[in-house]
Amino acid sequence: MFPGGRKRARESDKDCLRREIKEELPKLKLGRLRLWKDVRTRNRRSGRKMSDAIFVAAKASGRLTIGDKKEIDRQSGADRGAFV
Repeated sequence: MFPGGRKRARESDKDCLRREIKEELPKLKLGRLRLWKDVRTRNRRSGRKMSDAIFVAAKASGRLTIGDKKEIDRQSGADRGAFV
């Protein structure tokens, strides 16, 4: 899961992945995606249901440049001097 990433209502797993990649790594372009594995289980301690979808991209290109630095700094506490 990406920082702060959650699936929106009526959003498919693929659409969620593409949106999160675009937000966090805006210069990375993904080709066709295919589902590799759908993982549904329960947390052993809490009993809470968990689900993840693992995708494989046929092609990926572009730079791994982080997106909105202000948002990343805010989440990490860098704006308060906590980031080194």
